[in-house]
Amino acid sequence: MAVITISRQLGSGGDEIARRVGNTLGYRLFDKQMIEDAAREAGLLEHEIIDLSEDNYPVHTFLDRLFGTMATGALVGFGGADGIFMLEASEQMQVNEEGSFELVKKAVTTACSVGNLIVVGRGGQLLLKDQSGCLHVRIEALLETRVGRVKEQLQSKGIRDASATRLTNGDLERQARDLIERRDRASADYIHNFFHARLDDPSLYHVVLNTSKLSLEQAVQVIVYMVHQLQPAGQEVGQV
Repeated sequence: MAVITISRQLGSGGDEIARRVGNTLGYRLFDKQMIEDAAREAGLLEHEIIDLSEDNYPVHTFLDRLFGTMATGALVGFGGADGIFMLEASEQMQVNEEGSFELVKKAVTTACSVGNLIVVGRGGQLLLKDQSGCLHVRIEALLETRVGRVKEQLQSKGIRDASATRLTNGDLERQARDLIERRDRASADYIHNFFHARLDDPSLYHVVLNTSKLSLEQAVQVIVYMVHQLQPAGQEVGQV
């Protein structure tokens, strides 16, 4: 098995599962460094690199990045009227978004050609849908399970941050639900806008795992088992 793609909901434990699967199989996790390598090959400067993913798609908007880049003088605005400026900004935002998606696509496909890789998010299940030797996994959980896990993460972050105001359980609940709602919407928009597909389409995946029913370790073992079962005859896990 050369590549595993993992699509996950916030609070499903998908990132931790990916990390454990990587440790068990000796697979690398696709990361920003691979995008930076692809960017350098494309002749881009560091400030031009945008790690476009489902996680940051609506959060760090391209309009924000555009204004930030304009402030450095890397981009030039046209016209003095607000209307003209915004038109140019909107056009540049679209160009940046499309170019960044192509960069991520190139980085994923290039890294996957080496093999033994786990791609978390970024539409890997669609970028690599026609590539042989890929296992596509979706990790979900019931909303209440997800809220509970995200609350724990928020609480841990507050404890680590000495300057943070201690939040009540109700505050944590509201924040967790808001984060989940925004991330779900972001992920759905990313898949719809770039692939014209639905994130929850089961036909995109070999298996959909529910971590309200399975522990994270059980989910890890299911994925590892499937990798072994789908491995071509005569090829050991860890080989390309």
